[in-house]
Amino acid sequence: MNTVSFLCFTAIIYIFGYAIQGIMENAKLKMMEEIEKQRSQINEQNSTIHLVRPCLIDDGILRMSDLMRHSSTFDSHSLQVGFFIPASGSGSRMFAFLEKFLSSGVEDDICSLFFRKLNTFAFAEQLKVDNPSLLSLKEKISIARRLLYEEPYAYSEIPKGLIPFFKIEDKLETPFALHLKQAKSLMKNDPFIHFTVQNKYALDIRTYLAENFPLDIRNVSFSSQDAATDSFCFDKNLELIYKDGAPLRRPSGHGALLPNLNAIEMDYLLIKNIDNIQVNGAAEISLTAWRDMLDGLVQFKNELYQICRKKDRLALKELNLRYQFMDSISDVEDEQLFTDLLSRPIRICGMVKNEGKPGGGPFWVDVNGTISKQIVELSQISDDSIQLKITEESTHFNPVFMICSMLNANDERIDLANFVNDELYLKVTKSEGGEEIRFRELPGLWNGSMHYWTTLFVELPGAIFTPVKTAVDLI
Repeated sequence: MNTVSFLCFTAIIYIFGYAIQGIMENAKLKMMEEIEKQRSQINEQNSTIHLVRPCLIDDGILRMSDLMRHSSTFDSHSLQVGFFIPASGSGSRMFAFLEKFLSSGVEDDICSLFFRKLNTFAFAEQLKVDNPSLLSLKEKISIARRLLYEEPYAYSEIPKGLIPFFKIEDKLETPFALHLKQAKSLMKNDPFIHFTVQNKYALDIRTYLAENFPLDIRNVSFSSQDAATDSFCFDKNLELIYKDGAPLRRPSGHGALLPNLNAIEMDYLLIKNIDNIQVNGAAEISLTAWRDMLDGLVQFKNELYQICRKKDRLALKELNLRYQFMDSISDVEDEQLFTDLLSRPIRICGMVKNEGKPGGGPFWVDVNGTISKQIVELSQISDDSIQLKITEESTHFNPVFMICSMLNANDERIDLANFVNDELYLKVTKSEGGEEIRFRELPGLWNGSMHYWTTLFVELPGAIFTPVKTAVDLI
């Protein structure tokens, strides 16, 4: 290499190294800015939502008979319709009571019920316990360890969706399998279904479905929550927590799945959680609800388009009386209102009657002087007596059973990130290793992340909501 070439090579290396250094310093600066932003959000005194009143029947919540003005036309729609199923949860939460039992050696009521009913659980079929009521403490400890940590179980680690929930016609059925079957029943051939999963289990889940449904998974896809969205963790003094020399981070809630939802090119997406799955008659009730909700959403969207295109305020007020999607529509002429309604994403959310303690659900809320319908989490509500009274007056809750239009009323594809209320983040406090950790979660996927959507609420039968939060819910 001659002198000129050497000097050129050295210059290139120097410039390249300088550029890399600049990129690294810029990334470090952005990380520090994000840390300070999250620290400030956690320290914020008021991150709660101001409730105006609960959504009730005829005041924000429709009956299905009010929604359906025409006979069902689900099968005649030439639409791209698919399922979006958040499925990243592991089995550890289902069996947390067994973890507690192993660490303490003491059975609580849930644990006792679990062992008494052991033979009713599909996932315990291989254990072959003759008389669960006669199990000794030693035998119960052995069973708990096998279920949590040993093959073929290891339920403390594997995705909840791979745990057999039911036995149907001598076949063990998992939530992944049942969601796929339900999607096929609704969409007929090659249903589109997208699961959000932990990245390390995506191959296991794909292999399981391919082995059991080789002809039905051509339109099954997976994605994972982007680790870059994970939140930074702080101690009670708001000092950044480090682990193994790096800042400790935790997943920032289901709001981090908005980019996953945004990336799917479907006309409509049907959303419900992996552990909310029904069989037999209850499954048919869910399928009917999906059909009716999609018909109602398409019908509403078409009517909204025609009215906004004509800028017909009287017709818009009449539409609002029927669908109750806005608190009020003033008589002041404002073309921006029609423009906004045409541009927003639209969703319809099923609501189920409260049967226990009231909590998060559908409310009319006031954010910065604007009243709108929102799904509110219990953690977003302050302990002010008036706010708590409004909560107690609530009649329905959100089971996460919704259809999202991925196109606006103009049938244009839109960037869902433009309709998030970033101020509606959640503050979380947890215990880890005996120490308090605090972090911020992003606005929830169906909460602040959909704050500026046009929203319909419709009452659905309770049979569409059968979640499995702990194993005993399967009894």
